[in-house]
Amino acid sequence: MNGEDFKRLEQIIVHSKEDVKAEFRQIIGNFKEEVKAEFRHPIGIQSEHFQHKLDIVVEGHEVLRKEIRNTREELCGKIKFVDFKVDVLHQKLDAVATDLSAHRTDTGKCTRRFTKSRKIEPRISYLSLRAADPTLSLRAALPNPVIASSSP
Repeated sequence: MNGEDFKRLEQIIVHSKEDVKAEFRQIIGNFKEEVKAEFRHPIGIQSEHFQHKLDIVVEGHEVLRKEIRNTREELCGKIKFVDFKVDVLHQKLDAVATDLSAHRTDTGKCTRRFTKSRKIEPRISYLSLRAADPTLSLRAALPNPVIASSSP
């Protein structure tokens, strides 16, 4: 083996080394593309699946928002109706208070005549006692009646 053979051998090795590198780069490049394609498909599927779930959540929120809005409008209407009823009752209560006040002034003049009567006094005292204690019975409020006893 002489110097030319070594140069040829060296050129063959260098040339084959470059060929192997180029082929290796091509194989690795193809492998990279295959791996990328393998990952793109499942990632695309997962992305579509996630988007579908997100669409379902958004739709649910829209339904809930509409339901809440309807409930709020319904409750506002009911509250306005209850406010109206309270106002009407307040007016009626004022009218009753006015009538009661007028009645008290009228009965205040009349009570002096009837207080001397024995039949009226127990009823008035029973009513005043009953107002103080609602559990009071009529027998407890009345004075002891005279029981006619038959003596032999």
